[in-house]
Amino acid sequence: MLFRPNITLSKSWGYITSDGSFDGLVGALQRKQIDYGSSPLFVRTDRAEVMEYGRRTWTLRAAFIFRNPKTVVSIGVFTKPLSTSIWLSLFFTSSCVLFILKLTQSMEKTKVNRKSEASWSYLIICAVGVFCQQGVTNLPFTYSGRITMLFMIVLSYLVYQFYSASIVSNLLIKPKTLIKSVEDILKSTMRAGCEDILYNRDYFLYTSDKPSKDLYLQKILSGVNNSNFLTPQEGLDLVKEGGYAFHVELATAYPIIQSTFSERSMCELREVQMYRTQPMHSNLQKYSPFRDMFDTCLQRLAEYGILDKEITFWHPNKPECVQSKDALNFHLGIEYFYPVLTLLLIGIVLSLIILILELYVNFKHRVEKFKKIVPLYPFTN
Repeated sequence: MLFRPNITLSKSWGYITSDGSFDGLVGALQRKQIDYGSSPLFVRTDRAEVMEYGRRTWTLRAAFIFRNPKTVVSIGVFTKPLSTSIWLSLFFTSSCVLFILKLTQSMEKTKVNRKSEASWSYLIICAVGVFCQQGVTNLPFTYSGRITMLFMIVLSYLVYQFYSASIVSNLLIKPKTLIKSVEDILKSTMRAGCEDILYNRDYFLYTSDKPSKDLYLQKILSGVNNSNFLTPQEGLDLVKEGGYAFHVELATAYPIIQSTFSERSMCELREVQMYRTQPMHSNLQKYSPFRDMFDTCLQRLAEYGILDKEITFWHPNKPECVQSKDALNFHLGIEYFYPVLTLLLIGIVLSLIILILELYVNFKHRVEKFKKIVPLYPFTN
């Protein structure tokens, strides 16, 4: 049978209007203006009343795409490299070393008559300096003290190597994916947007899924009417910058990601589906005589592999994450370093408080000393 198709374009797949009829492609089938639709459609009960569905020809998979946000760094990152038992062992070993150094320094004072600082605070500072690879300011005179200090330096060097290597490896490993659902996106600090396409707008209007509805009202509308309904290119540009989740059909998104994202950005991408994968079917007029013919032809195409070939051609694969040398380059921001700065700030504040107390005690001591030296006499007539 030879025929020449007369192709008509439509701006909508077909949704119910205010008068109860359908617009777009489904409306044209309902009014028998066309024999079949070239674009596959979702299976919906309201559409099935006015048209016929044929064989499945396409599968639509859409998802929120976002760069995996980095986990919040706490002071625990700096204690995590060593287990609790190792920290306790180091504390016990350091205490023993301090006790031995105290004995050797005291012996040097009495036996060797060597003047050296032997207070506990001084020895603690020396031990901390050794473990921080800062060396020692005063070398013990006795052999026992020197042997103790030597083993302390070797121990601190080995611990430092394991500790620093563990910190670096912790920065290099992939961060955990904490966002695994639409509800997680809603609770996160990320902004959200959606591809400006009719079936997304229709889904948000009629869905009964509470997380999706809340996400639409709180983040996608964002106080300005439809401000986050964007084109795929605009939405994925925001995803590339980070802190943004964009809902888009993956067949549309993957080529853009492949051509515009860096290797590191592609490795950080995560996907969260808002609704399940949707099968899409061919469509014809209600009680169309062409239905069996179309289904038979499409089935033959599927049996010979032509249908799968076309699907593979038009649905690109997900961009692969290639861990090249350039992808491993990273920069540390303030979010990684702020626990150390917090510790430094605590030390500064504590030292200022102690300084004020020392000045007060010193001033009070000088006043009392002055009172003893200069007696005060009462006034007499």
